[in-house]
Amino acid sequence: MKRFLTQRLLRKKIAKRTARLLSPEKVNSLLYIADENPVHFKEEIQRQFPHAQISFLYPRKDKNSDAPQGHYDYHNADLNLTGKIKSDKLNEVLRTRFDLILDLSDRNPIGDFLFRQLEYGFSIGCSIKDQEEKHDLIIRGSGDELACIHAANTQLTLLNQHEKK
Repeated sequence: MKRFLTQRLLRKKIAKRTARLLSPEKVNSLLYIADENPVHFKEEIQRQFPHAQISFLYPRKDKNSDAPQGHYDYHNADLNLTGKIKSDKLNEVLRTRFDLILDLSDRNPIGDFLFRQLEYGFSIGCSIKDQEEKHDLIIRGSGDELACIHAANTQLTLLNQHEKK
């Protein structure tokens, strides 16, 4: 039942917004979306985006969360039957505005539902699956997360150089 209601809520369009492109050095807040806890990539993300406050959003298997500060994990139990979010941590991430979202997740109904509610300036998708409607920039690849992090930095740098000319 909850899956059906979540699918219905997903049919809503992403809110209209204007993409805001920043160079990697000017990104102050970054949300990294993955299919599992990606904490092992934090140092590399910090190297590529040196001034960014990094947060993570990913699904969890257990009903109860023990994620540290800056980690926003979710479970089916975090939504009620009407799609209202019950988790204070998830409500916090939805109130936060991010300069950049790096999305390396595959399709996940609850993840997609949360993504559609996020406030952000620019979104980069790095998935093997088609998710063009969600992102401002898609980086095609083999699914290698480190390669995607590097490619995101390179593409943002190149796009900003081109914009200045």
